[in-house]
Amino acid sequence: MSVGKRWGRVLAVQPWPGLGDAIWHLSAWRAIASHSAHLDLLTKARSRSEDLFAGEGTIRDILILDRQRDGRGRHDRIGGFFRMAREWRARAYDTVMIFHDSPRYAAAAMLASIPQRIGYGVKYQRHFLTRSTLSEAQATAHLTDKIRATLRALELPVSQSPLRVRPDVASAVRHHLHGHRQWAGLCVGSSELVKQMGQDFYSALIPRLASRGIRGVLLAAGPDQAPLVAHLHRAAKAANLESFDTMALAVDEVASLLAVCRWCVGNDTGFLHVAVAMECPSLGLFGPTPFVGYSPLLKGVQLSIDDPMGSLEQVWGAVELLIKESANQTAQESPAVDTS
Repeated sequence: MSVGKRWGRVLAVQPWPGLGDAIWHLSAWRAIASHSAHLDLLTKARSRSEDLFAGEGTIRDILILDRQRDGRGRHDRIGGFFRMAREWRARAYDTVMIFHDSPRYAAAAMLASIPQRIGYGVKYQRHFLTRSTLSEAQATAHLTDKIRATLRALELPVSQSPLRVRPDVASAVRHHLHGHRQWAGLCVGSSELVKQMGQDFYSALIPRLASRGIRGVLLAAGPDQAPLVAHLHRAAKAANLESFDTMALAVDEVASLLAVCRWCVGNDTGFLHVAVAMECPSLGLFGPTPFVGYSPLLKGVQLSIDDPMGSLEQVWGAVELLIKESANQTAQESPAVDTS
C-alpha cells in the first residue's frame, strides 16, 4: 500500500541516547520524511542528532527528551509525562512513530490525541497504538533488526547511501588531514569503560599501521579521553606518523574526517558507527557486547576486554584482512565529501 503524504505532520520518538543509536535510525528518518509533510524528531541530547543530521535535510525540528537518572528531568515522573503530552498536543501532530519498547510514549501520544500511533507494539505498548510493527518473536532482536523490520512492515525502503554532511563543514575541516587519504581512523573513545581497549593496546597497534603505508592516524575521541589521546599522540610521533584528534570538533566535523580515512579501527563506540555511515571500511573491537554485522562495511573481532593485549595478534590479522579488502577502494568511498 502506498502511503503517499498521508502521515501528515509526524513526530518520531527515539529515546536511545547513543551516537551509534542515532546513526542506526538514519534510514528510518529518510524513509519516513519522504512520505510525510513534516518530520520532527524527539531524542536525547547525548545522541548529538542536531549536529549529526544537520546536512540531511529530512528532519524539520529536533526536540530534546529531558529524562535524567535522578528523575528530575522535564519529562520524568508523572508530571513530566503530562508535560510531554501537552507539548505534543500543541504541535498538532497527525502521526507519532515510536522506535522504542516503552508504553510511556505511546500512552502520552494517546493523551495528546495524535490520531495515528505507530510503534513496535511490544507487550503493554500495543494497547496505546493504532498500528504495531513487530511480532513478539522480534521483540528481543537487535535494535538494527527492529528498525529494519519496522520499515518492512510499513513498506518503506532501507537507505544504503552515506550520511550527508554539509559541504561547508567538510571544507572547513578537511585540511587537517592535508588532503590525502593515507590516514587511518582510530576510534579510541568510549563512554563505557567495559568497551575500552586501552592505551597499551592502541600504542602497540599504531607502529604496525606505519608499516602498511599509513601517514597519519585520526584519533576519534571526546574530551573525556584526553589522557588517552595525549598518550597516543606520543605513540604516533614515535612511529613517525602524523596525528590529529577530534576532541574539539562537532560530530559532523568528525564524520567529514572519517570519510576521507582509508579505513578505521576502534572500540564499539559511536564514532565507529559514524565511520561506517560515511562508507569508511571499518573494524570494530567487541568485548562484552556481541558483534552485529549490520553493514558490509563493518567487520568485527570478538575479544576479551580483560586482556586486550592477548588479542593483539588476532586483531592485527583482522586489520590486515581489512587493508587487503579495501586496497583498491578510491575516493568513491565517500561521495558525501569532496576531497579535491
